[in-house]
Amino acid sequence: MASKQTSLTQWAVFRRLLAMVTPFWKMVLASVLLGAATVLSSVGLLGTGAWIIAKAALHPPLGDLNVAIVGVRFFGIARGAFRYGERLVSHDTTFRVLTRLRVWF
Repeated sequence: MASKQTSLTQWAVFRRLLAMVTPFWKMVLASVLLGAATVLSSVGLLGTGAWIIAKAALHPPLGDLNVAIVGVRFFGIARGAFRYGERLVSHDTTFRVLTRLRVWF
């Protein structure tokens, strides 16, 4: 019986914390979207990098690799920028929720 009451208490705490986060749902959504963009940029970087290595093994003219070179640069820079934005937004959201939590107590 004690474990059931503990789990109810944990759910009550979870609901209270969720209620504190809901005013910042747009920031949470932005953080999730930036995280997804980071993952997609990583996948694009991996795919483009693998393609350029495989293509370069055939010794093509350098002009044939220009698009892939630009793609590797783009995905590398985008991955860093998206990661930075995701960390910035998620930490800002966390600190705002923490401020509300401290004022609430």
